[in-house]
Amino acid sequence: MTMILFHRPACHLCWEALELCREQNLSVEARDIDDELELGARYGLRIPVLQIGERELDWPFDAQQLQAFVQPVGLASASP
Repeated sequence: MTMILFHRPACHLCWEALELCREQNLSVEARDIDDELELGARYGLRIPVLQIGERELDWPFDAQQLQAFVQPVGLASASP
């Protein structure tokens, strides 16, 4: 199952979220919400937002919250 990070290119919080995912060895598909009107309307100022299937995790989140979010679908990394 794909994990998507909804973001904007100039969003420093989005870069922090992406870096946190990388530190946890998680593969993330980054999608710019400005590329699609529907995404811009849906997420607006909520970004960054992680999505797995129908579940979403809004910023701010830390490593522990991120692991708890991905664990139910088996995307949790092997490292703590």
